[in-house]
Amino acid sequence: MMDSNDNFIGPVNLGNPDGLTISEVARKIIRLAHSSSQVIYKSAYSVGVSIKQPDIQLAKRALKCEPETTIEDGLNRTIHYFRELL
Repeated sequence: MMDSNDNFIGPVNLGNPDGLTISEVARKIIRLAHSSSQVIYKSAYSVGVSIKQPDIQLAKRALKCEPETTIEDGLNRTIHYFRELL
């Protein structure tokens, strides 16, 4: 945004436009990490939205910005980082 036109004003949603549930992300992490962890479901407060999916049209149009990293690649990089760190 710093390099954008002076008349451009945010906020701008950034993220992956492919909607995933927390459960789907958790299962991907377990699979990619070759973990024996189990997903445990607890009661949750209701926020009215079960899948978080940002609308990134403004970022694409005004900033020419869209995701370049898949969720699997990003998770693999994160898993690798923490394995190296720990």
